[in-house]
Amino acid sequence: MGISESGPQRGRFKKGDFIGQKYEVYDVLGEGGFGIVYLVYSKWDKSVYALKTIREEYLCDINIRKRFIKEMQAWINLDKHPFIVQAYFIDEIASRHFIRLEYIAPDKTGPNTLEDYLRKKPPDLNQSLLWSIQFCCGMEHAYSKNILAHRDIKPSNIMIANDGTLKITDFGSAGIYQQISVSKFSMPSNAATLQTVIGSSIGTPEYMSPEQFTDFSACDERSDIYSFGIVDSYSGSACLDHRMQ
Repeated sequence: MGISESGPQRGRFKKGDFIGQKYEVYDVLGEGGFGIVYLVYSKWDKSVYALKTIREEYLCDINIRKRFIKEMQAWINLDKHPFIVQAYFIDEIASRHFIRLEYIAPDKTGPNTLEDYLRKKPPDLNQSLLWSIQFCCGMEHAYSKNILAHRDIKPSNIMIANDGTLKITDFGSAGIYQQISVSKFSMPSNAATLQTVIGSSIGTPEYMSPEQFTDFSACDERSDIYSFGIVDSYSGSACLDHRMQ
């Protein structure tokens, strides 16, 4: 099943569908407040990728589409880094934009995010310290490439590759949430976390810095440091609980 070449393609793709002539959909990896991510096989280079796009209810909003392109281009500009999920380029297919991302496959037991590890098999102290260092190196690189702040640091946005390497993902999503007005904002029933969009407050409440609740636009790397401190405290608690079992 292909997509038409006139107007933004609507609807949700399912396994076996084709997005244009290039991508075959293998699965749906996740769906959030504004976007959906597909696992796809590229016929162009015979590789597997994550392909992210805007949910259909926002396709006709030109401002949201422009913000998506702007934020995703900033992610692409980070180039290749060992501790950041790589964003390759933006594909436009039938007037709908998709960003092609590095796919982080789960390990044999299923986990591929820090959230999974904290819940299923908490890291020991050495592993927690290593991941903390990798996270800091990745974010330091992002700041050097003109990323002001991630604004949504949380365990589900920290991927763990098969070789145990930490990789930060979901850059720019908070900026896209900002573009979506309260009247348009809706969360899918299967959303894993609560996103708050009240006035100028945007983020995941349990990881948000105090200033993020009052002035989203004023957030900088200090807000990310605060969020990471909460993530790190959860990691440390999970490590301690695991050792006491």
